[in-house]
Amino acid sequence: MATIVDFSGAADLLLEMKYTDKDGNEVILKSANLLSADILDGKVNGQLLEGVIYFKSTSPLFDIADAKNQIIRYPHAFLNVPNQNNTLRIVSIKKYVMRCICEIKLHHMTPTITFDDVCLK
Repeated sequence: MATIVDFSGAADLLLEMKYTDKDGNEVILKSANLLSADILDGKVNGQLLEGVIYFKSTSPLFDIADAKNQIIRYPHAFLNVPNQNNTLRIVSIKKYVMRCICEIKLHHMTPTITFDDVCLK
């Protein structure tokens, strides 16, 4: 959290390559904490917790990836399967398969996902 990174070189490259943010504005990065966060005590769902990490804003690395359209987005409703027990393993498999589908569509790849790809990774 306390690591400060100089992004001025990346900002120059983003400007040179004409990347913009979601609103079409130029992306201007100078220097920032790698993770803009605080550690504090607080209540979550009515329970008092110590050492809660509160993220104040997005990471500059995320902002750069977002400007370069390198973030995979999909509606989370696609992950809702009726009568499914969402264990950690099931959620991991669903998210992995969804990420594969998005990559296939984005990069116009052969639309094939095998059992070995999903279950042996």
